[in-house]
Amino acid sequence: MNDASVVALLWAHRQSDWNWRDLILTAINEHALQALAFLCAHSPPTALSGVLDAVSGSSPLSLVEVLHARGADCTHVAMDRAASAGNFDVVVFLHEHRTEGCTTDAMDRAATYGYFNVVAFLHENRCEGCTTDALDGGVGGDYLDIVRFLFDHRDEGASSDVLDKAAANGNLIIFVYLQQRGPFAHSTAAIDLAASNGHLDVVAYLLAHREDGGSLDSTVRGALENGHIAIVELLVAAGYPLPTDVSRVVRAMRQPNALALLQLYVAQGVALPGAWTADVHTFGAKDVSAFYRRHSPHHPPNNLSLHFEHMTLDEVRTALAKEDFNAVAALWATQPEMRQDFLLEVIVRTNESLDALSFLLEAGVGQPRDVARASIRRRSFAMLRILLPYCLDPRDPIDNLVFLIEWVHTQSHDFTASPLLLLKTEMIAQAYAANCLDIHVGSGIEALTAELLETGATSSIVEPAIGGLEQRVLFKSGVADWGLATLFVHFAAVDPTKHVAQLLRWLDMVTNAVLTTHLQHLLNKTFADRLDVVAAARAASDAHTYAAAYDDY
Repeated sequence: MNDASVVALLWAHRQSDWNWRDLILTAINEHALQALAFLCAHSPPTALSGVLDAVSGSSPLSLVEVLHARGADCTHVAMDRAASAGNFDVVVFLHEHRTEGCTTDAMDRAATYGYFNVVAFLHENRCEGCTTDALDGGVGGDYLDIVRFLFDHRDEGASSDVLDKAAANGNLIIFVYLQQRGPFAHSTAAIDLAASNGHLDVVAYLLAHREDGGSLDSTVRGALENGHIAIVELLVAAGYPLPTDVSRVVRAMRQPNALALLQLYVAQGVALPGAWTADVHTFGAKDVSAFYRRHSPHHPPNNLSLHFEHMTLDEVRTALAKEDFNAVAALWATQPEMRQDFLLEVIVRTNESLDALSFLLEAGVGQPRDVARASIRRRSFAMLRILLPYCLDPRDPIDNLVFLIEWVHTQSHDFTASPLLLLKTEMIAQAYAANCLDIHVGSGIEALTAELLETGATSSIVEPAIGGLEQRVLFKSGVADWGLATLFVHFAAVDPTKHVAQLLRWLDMVTNAVLTTHLQHLLNKTFADRLDVVAAARAASDAHTYAAAYDDY
């Protein structure tokens, strides 16, 4: 809540309970500037250490003035960040009222991000200067005013390949300006990069005004591989040869003028490469595919389905990514050895296509549990929702529960709230189906596990961070700890002797110290007259751990 009046009311009545640094960090993270201003004005001075560095880039001058008036410390990072963010008023204030100064990063980053007024102020008022990164950054960002200013007022210059970078970036005005003003050496990379990146006007200028002309064996290739057919035509008209060793033309085949490329090859008397067969038929329009079949000397099959009988696994992956499932299904019908499990892992790891994921799962390809554990990450939530049901056996909820809990315990750090809540919901459903949702082994464990289940993945905790400021993070371990306790209690009741090694492993996985104590007490009570069984299992577990560590060493 960004309401200073509410914060003031709470402060008047409850300030003794406050963790000031936690509140200040939360306000910074939430960009709650009104609340942050109040907190900074009323917090103990010790809570303000490092805050000025943290807020100088994004906060208004008024807040910086409050922190300065309260004696908050800072470093050169404050002005560097303010300059990087274009926070001009703060840069001026820090210059006039503080002595920490800045580094060359201030002007370098201000130039890179296009803050001309900051660049000019730093040049006129400070002595730290800049590096060649400033002019390079101005060129990279297409900031002509900054490029001109640095040329006129600074002597650090730019990197030796800045002209090539300007050509690659595609701003012809800046390229011409650099060419006229700077003593920069040029190379064949200029036209190569411009062609590869699709900058037609820069390529045309270089062809008309430069003598080096690019590298004959790579200039056209770069344009062709990236689908810039108009540039290919321009280069060929200027005397560049058409390459015959380009193996993939996916991007070119996706262009509306793809047919013109094939016609250009035929008109130049250059044989259409046979390596293009898959890309032409997979990505080209019907007229493109028909033209290729008529003119390729490699006699590609007239029947498109025959092509897929000779697809490689890489081409199968491409067809899956492009959702050409009919072709893949036809291939599998004749070459079942192409139903490789790794295809499922590739689709999930690259986050390429939800429909391809569904297609593979419905076809029974891959090992869903292994793929989920190895490849599902924080940006794969949509894929997780599709993959999860295939990881679960409706006939064995307890096995499902073990899989889910151990997965969450191992990889909860990779999950944000949404996937963790989805897995938590499924864990509860599987525990209910296995008749082990409710824990009845004593009020201490019952109350604690109920709290962990309620707060896990739904609340946050404070952890220390670099620089002395705490950070508030999602409480993830509660979900796994509840699940581990659920498994522990269930298997301890079913057949503790049979599962003693597993019980010890789960006990070691619990992160909540109080819960660990409760479960250890339950273990001792369960094996009250058979502690030798626990000791033997523990010794075997330790021996296995040491052996594994020795092997790794």
